Amino acid sequence: MYKNYYMGWDIGGAHLKVAVLDQQATVIHIEQIETPLWKGIDVLDEAVASIPRTFIDAAVWHGITMTGELADIFPDRISGVTELVEKFRQLLSKKQHVYAANKGWVNSSSIEGCEIEIASTNWHATTTFVANQIESGLLIDIGSTTTDIIPIIDHAPESIGMTDSERMQQDELIYTGVNRTPVASVVSQVPFAGNWQQIATEYFSSMADIYCLTRDMPENASFSTADGGGTSMLDCARRLARVVGRDLYEAELSAWQQLASYIAMQHNQHISQAIYRVKSRYPGREMPIVGAGAGRFLIRLLAERQNYPYIDFADFLQGDERLKQAAAICAPATACAALHL
Repeated sequence: MYKNYYMGWDIGGAHLKVAVLDQQATVIHIEQIETPLWKGIDVLDEAVASIPRTFIDAAVWHGITMTGELADIFPDRISGVTELVEKFRQLLSKKQHVYAANKGWVNSSSIEGCEIEIASTNWHATTTFVANQIESGLLIDIGSTTTDIIPIIDHAPESIGMTDSERMQQDELIYTGVNRTPVASVVSQVPFAGNWQQIATEYFSSMADIYCLTRDMPENASFSTADGGGTSMLDCARRLARVVGRDLYEAELSAWQQLASYIAMQHNQHISQAIYRVKSRYPGREMPIVGAGAGRFLIRLLAERQNYPYIDFADFLQGDERLKQAAAICAPATACAALHL
């Protein structure tokens, strides 16, 4: 048993991600727990209670970042940040440090005036950690709902935007991911059965269904579904069929897979265009792509297609390979633990 642990916490609107590192920076434990904050802030109580108390009590460092302040239970981001920090002060019963982007770490008891820097800057924590490992590159973190595209120059993040609004204007933040993103937000019409067809703008199917049907989604990946149903190939096809106003039995599985391939192509193109835009600021500069998040399989694919060198976030970590892969999915939490070492 190690004497000291360093814990990183990433409080999202749908998941709480937790990383535990030891004093040699080895990944010891990773958890991703469903926390639908829109149902109420108390969903965090059960989530934290499920984490082995051995880690929490032995931790000499708790580093917190978040995007959960965007949950619609809060009237605004400042209120969300304040309430989430206070909730964790109660749950952990010890001092925590909250990541505030360019202001660095602030004590959880004195965040006043730093709320905007704390709000949704988990990407900055990840990028800062990666920037300690490489001189220049392009960090791409594709999660369940968003994609971050952040340049690293001279061992430092070089984002034009800092707030979500500024980053969205610069294509450094795209609200699309590989899990919870509705198919209806990716395409408005699709080719099916020889015709172009408008789609139902309802949350019938998500991009997790699409990447399952294209066989790009890793076999051991876990993902939520639009109807709360299964995750088999036929389950995914059944949900996708609803998008075009049909039922599964009306076409062969191969037809649904072909439809998924078209939607995946449109999704890939959207992300690729943003990558090209951000990378165009640095013509001629060697910038390997660093992949993080649940969508690393897609980042690797896009890097290969664009002939960019690829580095996996897991390559910067120490420990069991399975834990390193899980830590790469929970990159901001991992970064919040590692940045103190």
